[in-house]
Amino acid sequence: MMNVFKAKSINPGIYIGRARFLVSKAPIIHQSHVTEDNAASEFEHLTSSIDVALAQVRQILTTLPEDGQEKEIFETQEMILADPDILLKLENQVLQELNSAPSAVKIVFDEVITHFEGMQNDFFASRAVDYKDVQHRLLDILLDVHSEPLSVFEPGEVLFCLEPSPTLISSMASKGIGAWVSQKGAYTSHAAILSRGLNIVAITSIPELAFKVKDGQQVIVDATRGELIVNPDAATLKHYQKLKADMEAALLKDRARALEPAITSTGRRVRINVNIELPEEAAALKAMGAEGIGLFRTEFLYLDRSSLPDEEEQFQIYSSVARDMAPFPVTIRTFDLGGDKLSHLIPFESEENPFLGCRGLRFSLFRPDIFKIQIKAVMRAAVEGNLQLMFPMVNDVEDLLQAKELVSECAAELQAHGIKHNANIPIGVMIEIPSAALCADILAAEADFFSIGTNDLTQYTLAVDRNSETLSYKYAQHHPSVLRLIQMVLKAARKAGITVGVCGEMASILQYVPLLVGLGLEDLSVQPAKIATIKSIVRKCDLHLEELVQSSDLDHLDEVEDLIYNKLKNYYQDK
Repeated sequence: MMNVFKAKSINPGIYIGRARFLVSKAPIIHQSHVTEDNAASEFEHLTSSIDVALAQVRQILTTLPEDGQEKEIFETQEMILADPDILLKLENQVLQELNSAPSAVKIVFDEVITHFEGMQNDFFASRAVDYKDVQHRLLDILLDVHSEPLSVFEPGEVLFCLEPSPTLISSMASKGIGAWVSQKGAYTSHAAILSRGLNIVAITSIPELAFKVKDGQQVIVDATRGELIVNPDAATLKHYQKLKADMEAALLKDRARALEPAITSTGRRVRINVNIELPEEAAALKAMGAEGIGLFRTEFLYLDRSSLPDEEEQFQIYSSVARDMAPFPVTIRTFDLGGDKLSHLIPFESEENPFLGCRGLRFSLFRPDIFKIQIKAVMRAAVEGNLQLMFPMVNDVEDLLQAKELVSECAAELQAHGIKHNANIPIGVMIEIPSAALCADILAAEADFFSIGTNDLTQYTLAVDRNSETLSYKYAQHHPSVLRLIQMVLKAARKAGITVGVCGEMASILQYVPLLVGLGLEDLSVQPAKIATIKSIVRKCDLHLEELVQSSDLDHLDEVEDLIYNKLKNYYQDK
């Protein structure tokens, strides 16, 4: 009997194959001790194992493209293995606490993993998986375990697992396994990023997965709709075989026109920018058809390090990205985490609910000393290219005015020291809190541009944690309340004569693109891999679409879903 299970898409596409579960053989470590006489040799054994692990990771790095985000993921593992703080803790566990090398690895890494998992955030969940991956690699070496979990897999099979690691994804690519399905996972995890870079179809968040699928069953992974189809009937299988072939043919056509602008049949140009996490991604973007960077996340500068980044380091990074993307604009979002994420570097009291606490611009205004270093670096780098500054988590115009005052202070200080900078750098607001959307007309008088962060805007509007599996059915970015706020922001921006775009996940979801274009958005910031396809969808948008969206009932969820998934389907789905 055919069964269909809902899932979250990690990397869209369609894959048809046989299911096979990954059999995990993670070593079980019982705490054991060494004598004082043996402690030195035990630590030497541990450091030798770290050298072997480093050699393995560096070998993987030689197989990855130089300019891709995939390489950055394994460079993170290289940094973990070479981290002096980790080594110091391991040394203490062996030489002072007299724990065996495997016990030391378990204790030290478990502490870090627990720390990151406790942050309840997709970004930090990916860090936890990185440390787990390195921990397993080290334990395998220490215990002389030669595990090859993919040795039984055949090309064309679909890998099923609890939660994938970056090392597993890398091995899948070399083994020719083109899709995975997991019970747990996050869209922003390193395994997910690597999957998108290697074009591996993937879905996640299917509860009790092992009870729903058995080894050898035929499955269809529909990562476009977010569905797993088990034991498809003949008609369904035939439909998906044709759909897969049509999608592959359409993608080839889209890529051929990726460098051309995205212009609707009515003559409206929609600028397609990209979101990036790391500076290394910028070099290849123009060749992919990107017309700018709509969101450059800068959190990487503050994490996994023993000191805060200084102005010069930040200036060099921002300048490099500006030069890579010139003459196109680069929007740099200022630090968008809470002080709790920097508690290892600065004194900061823990908060019961960090998502509603001192984060984003709130933290920056709380610590202007840290904030001004970043502002100055951006203003200096703006001489090298077309940079824009964007503030996250803006509550109201008072927040924006305080931030602008600090920008003026920075300009004056740079001027006083004779340092080149752009004092007139465009300043934008990331609209992601309902209060900001409701006050958009007031904010528009003080901002040069808006960018709508649909992820948090949806989460805060609906009071639904977007990482909650239990409430995932309620997290709808197309909810009428969210669309109303988007329309309010659009209206306010038009009246003030400033630009407004979408940089949230909504802009990268193909089904939403016709709706956003129909609402009047003319600036979408998307995942780099989606540039060609989204440009193709925009070109299909016509007067009928605009009239249909403008005249539709957007006040009721069922009507909105009928509009997106039925009436607008031909714009994003090839027939």
